[in-house]
Amino acid sequence: MVEHEGESEKGFKIVDRRRFSADGDLKADAAPDRVRTTVAVPTAPATSPSQPGAAKNEPKRPEVASEEAHRPQAGEPAPEIDFMTFVASLATNALAAMGALPEGRAQGLPIDPQMAREYIDIIAMLQMKTRGNLSMQEDQALQRLLTELRMHFVEFTRAVSRPPPPRR
Repeated sequence: MVEHEGESEKGFKIVDRRRFSADGDLKADAAPDRVRTTVAVPTAPATSPSQPGAAKNEPKRPEVASEEAHRPQAGEPAPEIDFMTFVASLATNALAAMGALPEGRAQGLPIDPQMAREYIDIIAMLQMKTRGNLSMQEDQALQRLLTELRMHFVEFTRAVSRPPPPRR
């Protein structure tokens, strides 16, 4: 950089944020690991346009990582998005499309079985494409989440396709 007479050199500061040294040892000033929390999402009664009321044997909703478990305060960095957080957001969208989220119903989100199916298929595709590249915990969590979503979808489609009970 050429410095002209009377001008001060402007530069930038380089901060090494790597947690490990070149030898693979944890640095003394490294930031601690983030702790992910999971929250069991409460079960909402299944309703369909043709059948008011709730299904009695509805499966419990899958456990998904909750962004609400820790919301960043002003000045605090936003939480890092990882693979399981991304998958959890897809699962939440699938549940919303099945009308399983009370917040979604309160906001008037439409119940869309086709959209729910697409989200579940996307998660299944991600499972297939990431096979062998996930940790054992991620693989098991993904399998559990996908199984629970599929079970919930089957119950949802049964409730939607059931004819209304006869009037007396």
